[in-house]
Order: sequence, then structure tokens, then C-alpha cells
Amino acid sequence: MIIRKLNNYNQSRNDERPSFKKLQRLVIHQDGCIRLLNFEHIEYIKADSNYCHIYLTNDEHLLVSKTLKSLLEDLDNTFIRTHKSYIANMRCITAYHIKDAMLTMTSGNQLDVSRANKSMLKNLMIR
Repeated sequence: MIIRKLNNYNQSRNDERPSFKKLQRLVIHQDGCIRLLNFEHIEYIKADSNYCHIYLTNDEHLLVSKTLKSLLEDLDNTFIRTHKSYIANMRCITAYHIKDAMLTMTSGNQLDVSRANKSMLKNLMIR
């Protein structure tokens, strides 16, 4: 009886706490600390085997031990998988070179677009 009440109390407390996903932040464990990255500060993410390089809008670069797939699950719908190696923040795309299948980001960096994602990305850009 007491355990059930305690579990109900803990559950109700958990329901009241804001989750970091609702706050539009990505939680990253790095160098023994937890970093909270605002989604709008992430320009793009590049895969490197089981690691990812996260490139921020302030030219900062982070290396995390997560796969691209797991990071994409934690991001909102403004991030798109453009290639097997890249996730791009649609807010940071300045140009899409259809012929070359390349995206230009606000930093000037260029990302590859896979053949499978070319038409999907073109439709998203037109909207």
C-alpha cells in the first residue's frame, strides 16, 4: 500500500517535470558533463562511424559517441537526413545546388545530398 502510494507520487512528480525534448534541446554527454544544445544552434551533424561531429552556428565543433540515427530521433522535424553521413538543420540551409546535389549552409560548408533524398529535399525547399 505504501509502495503503491510512493510510486503514484513519483509518477505524478515525473509528469510535472519538463522534459528536455519539449525544451527544444539536445542532451549531449561530453567530457564528464552534460551539455544542453539548443536546436537552433546546431547547423549540421556529420557521421563518423559510431561517433558524430556536431557543428554549431558559432563555429564550435563537438564530437559525441552516438550514431546519426540515434541523434536524429532526439531532434525535431526541422532536421532532415540528407545523406547517410549528414543531418542538416533546415533553418541553416542557404542554397540547394540540385545539379551537384549539394547543400550550402550558413557557415559556407557544403553537404552532400544522396540521390534518394534529392527530390524529397527539393519538395521541402519549394514549400
